[in-house]
Amino acid sequence: MREKTFPIDMVYSWCDGNDPVFKNKVQQYAKKENLTNSPASTGDIRFFDNDELKYSLRSLEMNAPWINHIYIVTDNQIPEWMNCSNPKITIIDHTEIIPRNLLPVFNSTVIEQYIGLIPGLSEHFLYGNDDTFFGKPTSPDFFFKNGKPIIRFYRVNPKHLKNASTDIWKKSLLNAWNVLYDHYGHCDFLETHHNIDAYTVSEFKNIFSRFEKQIKLSQTRFRSNKDIQRTLFNQSFVYDGMGSIRIIKKIHSWRIRLIPLKSVQTDSIFGADTPSGLSKIEKINPTLFCINSTSSGSFAENKRATHEFMERHFPNPSSFEK
Repeated sequence: MREKTFPIDMVYSWCDGNDPVFKNKVQQYAKKENLTNSPASTGDIRFFDNDELKYSLRSLEMNAPWINHIYIVTDNQIPEWMNCSNPKITIIDHTEIIPRNLLPVFNSTVIEQYIGLIPGLSEHFLYGNDDTFFGKPTSPDFFFKNGKPIIRFYRVNPKHLKNASTDIWKKSLLNAWNVLYDHYGHCDFLETHHNIDAYTVSEFKNIFSRFEKQIKLSQTRFRSNKDIQRTLFNQSFVYDGMGSIRIIKKIHSWRIRLIPLKSVQTDSIFGADTPSGLSKIEKINPTLFCINSTSSGSFAENKRATHEFMERHFPNPSSFEK
């Protein structure tokens, strides 16, 4: 591990979708906005808590012990297993950073737009959802080069976005690209690697200020076709010369089959919570990985298998647990 020359914080967004109070709140506002039959925006797949944050913190303490401080951004909730007396961790309520006219908000895209406003946040910080993990020992220079973030992307074939009008995620990516093209006069077909990302507070705030009009017009309580994916921030870092780009190649199934013969190494994997998705993560053994909830297969079986996977890889309790 190379010497860290500046503090680097970690920010997580988290909610306990199993909490009856939270569930009632979601249902109440979904009914008001006529979204009771929109599982992509309001269903359990969006909010179910499978203790991912607990295991992500275990992975952090094991593989990134140089992290300076940890902030958990949430809606009036605290994980029941969390040791809040640990001086290295702080709970940030939505009311501390998000305008009150947007609250309550259940849209992660909107929540992410305000993480740069966390009080006391170090200039250099990492951000991830609670389903992102440090798979191997990392050092600060994995995320920053000469004090600037290393920005990781996947390349996207625009042909794969044909049904964007009915897919919220694809539409949010197109929305971000349109804003970038209007401002810079060009835009690469890049998608943020959906994992742990590096930022600086000053540039994050600059980008929000620059695109504040477009961002505020896009903000909705639940996920919607108006969303602007956070690749707007990531690509702006690169175009402004405030970050360096790193392309993550997607690993196809035929390459996975060759792993026993030839090592396949990657910085980052975005895997589904299905048996095949978990197997892919395990075989490739990436530096970072995300276990994404999917509608494929049995919801209960996927969650059980994911919990077993996390316990197998990160069995030792961290200092962030009671």
